[in-house]
Amino acid sequence: MLKIGSGRVIVVGFTRAAEPAKLIEGCEAINLGRTKDGHLLERIGSVASVALRLDRLAPPLRGCQLVLARNLEMLFLATKARRRYAQDAALVFECLDIHRLLLRSSLPSRLLRWVESRLATDVDLILTSSPRFVSEYFLLEGSTTRSKFWKTKFYFPITGAIGQANHHGRAGHPGKLVGTEC
Repeated sequence: MLKIGSGRVIVVGFTRAAEPAKLIEGCEAINLGRTKDGHLLERIGSVASVALRLDRLAPPLRGCQLVLARNLEMLFLATKARRRYAQDAALVFECLDIHRLLLRSSLPSRLLRWVESRLATDVDLILTSSPRFVSEYFLLEGSTTRSKFWKTKFYFPITGAIGQANHHGRAGHPGKLVGTEC
């Protein structure tokens, strides 16, 4: 999705693979460490560890125009890193699904929603895969976000078909990003 434009894309994030990739779809990749699916407490520890040593992200962030976070833990890191190294960059939160933990009424769920709401106050744009995420989640949760919301779709010039983006940010092959404001 981001490579369609002419900008340089650097992928920064955690991996679940035993051997971290140096390139992801032709883009430089900076590995923040290994995490496991479903191990929330371990992931929180990994995020806290990275947050304490953000200096390694200074070189790729200085001068960037856009910081894109694709999940809540990366939004936490992106918010801190942008504040420190890329104050002029836009902060975008891509929310293609809502984790089931965020939909519960337990104390940990309410705490995570509170964190998400506070982080969203710094977000310039929230990309969603459905306008219902906006109307039935973000706006219902009493979010203090000033963000604009944008529903993402991809246009394929060869066939003219429009399809939803998958969780990798692409619908199968290169196309043009189009969307509708929510």
